[in-house]
Amino acid sequence: FSRSAQMVGHLSETRAVLQESLQLARESGNRWSIGLALERLGTFAQGTGNNEEAQGYLEESLTLLREVGDRWSLSWVLHAMSQVMSACHEEQEAEQYAMEAIRVAIEAGNHPSALNALVTLALIRAGQTQNAPAMKMVRFVLAHPSSTQDAKDRAEQLRLELESKLTSQELDDIQKRVPAIT
Repeated sequence: FSRSAQMVGHLSETRAVLQESLQLARESGNRWSIGLALERLGTFAQGTGNNEEAQGYLEESLTLLREVGDRWSLSWVLHAMSQVMSACHEEQEAEQYAMEAIRVAIEAGNHPSALNALVTLALIRAGQTQNAPAMKMVRFVLAHPSSTQDAKDRAEQLRLELESKLTSQELDDIQKRVPAIT
């Protein structure tokens, strides 16, 4: 319900439902449920531009999900933290979180999460003017069957930006090499 409410712009209702969810999870004492509720609150706060609040929720979620061993959900929270750190211009931390998200997601078999984090890593690399490596990541995400629509949309937007920054020779080289990446 909270995701649907947020998508249609009912932000106060979304926040209320998410806070109620966290309260119920805390009352039950289920650390996994608490971790998931914190992740949703953190993602919501991030989406509304409150990165400091998002960071607090996500850090607590990371701690709980690490404790309970839910690597599937952990990979998504690590990715969300990389986005928050990037939005806060903490690029080194953002990169570390993105790399850990990719590693954890691959270990958990959560390929969509790994691909989403790979797009975030490509954005970070592009911000560091490492355009060719960023483009390789983008092309890989766009070609991968497990990429989510969100990952494809972000990758496509970055692809368009990077194409204007790379030479035709660099683009040709990347195009030849990307199919070989596994």
